[in-house]
Amino acid sequence: MIKKFMIVFFISALFVSCANQTQKAESETDELAAITELHVDDFDIMAADLVGKEIALTGTVNHVCEHGGKKMFLVEERSEASVKITPDESMAAFNTNLVGSVIKVEGTIEEFIIDEEYLLKWESELKSANAEGAGDGHGVGKGEAADMGEHVAAAESIANYRKQIAENEKGYLAFYSIVCKNYEMIKAKEKEE
Repeated sequence: MIKKFMIVFFISALFVSCANQTQKAESETDELAAITELHVDDFDIMAADLVGKEIALTGTVNHVCEHGGKKMFLVEERSEASVKITPDESMAAFNTNLVGSVIKVEGTIEEFIIDEEYLLKWESELKSANAEGAGDGHGVGKGEAADMGEHVAAAESIANYRKQIAENEKGYLAFYSIVCKNYEMIKAKEKEE
């Protein structure tokens, strides 16, 4: 009798285990299929809740960094919003010919935090760089800083960030971007006449 009970128990446990594995595999597939679609003008509102998650974002390419193509910015015509896109390790770079095109980017939202600790480190780098006479002390050489629009002195930027942090109830500033794993062309840029 005990032997029959053990066999029935073992078979039941096997069926339950298989059923759980199937449900788990189905839920993982559903999660992968559920990539959140965002618009550029909604990105800043929703990004904090989607850090580390896969999203799809469609927008017009406003700028591609001419020094290596490691950054691109998407905008939406009806909005002043802009979203920074960087390529992941599997992509070489973005082509500057994309400027003016509408593309759909798939990738992961990344958060960059600026807090007092970050600013102190930046100030330390500035002091070291000034002693050596190179760049702005923030890992950015003069040519790259100009391309990124960083014409304000680094010390002034630090002061501005401190002011913004003081006015922010969180005690830090968060900036969000997308690490792109792939993109597709939706509409090529119109040729200039």
